[in-house]
Amino acid sequence: MPATRCGFVFFGDACILIETKDKTILIDPLVSYEISEGISRYTYHDLPDTLDYILITHDHQDHCFFETLLQCATKSGTSSCRRTTAAG
Repeated sequence: MPATRCGFVFFGDACILIETKDKTILIDPLVSYEISEGISRYTYHDLPDTLDYILITHDHQDHCFFETLLQCATKSGTSSCRRTTAAG
């Protein structure tokens, strides 16, 4: 999405990219790998060059993919997640 546009991109499952004219926020970073056949999907290469924030709503594998976090580490200034408790 060009930086001059504002909007939402649904990357699938719980992952949403929010872009405004000033900020980009990636929520629940579960981004697909590139797949040559089958359903067309957004991948890491569709993310903007800079992510101002990465928000992880909770610690489930369908909301946070470690490989995506590693890839996004160079793109992001701030990451945030909910504090884990003994009750989960």
